[in-house]
Amino acid sequence: MDRKRWSVKQWLAVLVCGVTLALGSGAKATTSTLFASTYGYSLVADAFGNAAVLTVDQVINMTDPPRVSGELMLELWAFPSPYQGLAVAGYQQNGFKLASYPLGRIAPDYLLRHVDSGPIPYAPPPPGTWHVTSLITEYDASAINAGGWLPRSFFNYADPLVVTAGNVFAYPDGLAKPLIIAIELALLPSLTLVLGLLMLGSLQRGPQP
Repeated sequence: MDRKRWSVKQWLAVLVCGVTLALGSGAKATTSTLFASTYGYSLVADAFGNAAVLTVDQVINMTDPPRVSGELMLELWAFPSPYQGLAVAGYQQNGFKLASYPLGRIAPDYLLRHVDSGPIPYAPPPPGTWHVTSLITEYDASAINAGGWLPRSFFNYADPLVVTAGNVFAYPDGLAKPLIIAIELALLPSLTLVLGLLMLGSLQRGPQP
């Protein structure tokens, strides 16, 4: 995760991009406080159980007037309907936080680049079909919403997350079936070997007198 100061040309480029996004593009998320681009997430299994990996290409402090940001957190959420925007109060009441990763603070005119959480704890939501959103929240001690954490930037993923009863791990829709097939193929040689050994042992013992 790199920190870098921005030049005037870079600031102008970001402002132009921000205006373009506000006029209709949904590929990147932006707010008056932070500009963040190219969100991503994946669900993995680690030695301790379920885990998630959260990524974002860059997070830029664009406060006006300039100020050092509060503590920032990259979060993954599941909502029953698509997240509607940063002006929605009480967003934490309507969804489930699946994972979070601290980003620290960003000085004015600086940015974070290539953020990658690595495997972090993941808490699946209850069974159902969920809309997944990445949020960057900022701590504001004066706020009463979510214990002082306020959303500053977000991105809604197109693919829903489907969780069925009894699932230990939840995967995005369309991934579960190929994953199950891959696991079955991986286990097939071991199961064949065990079955062969059992059959060989039975033949060697022969009939009992």
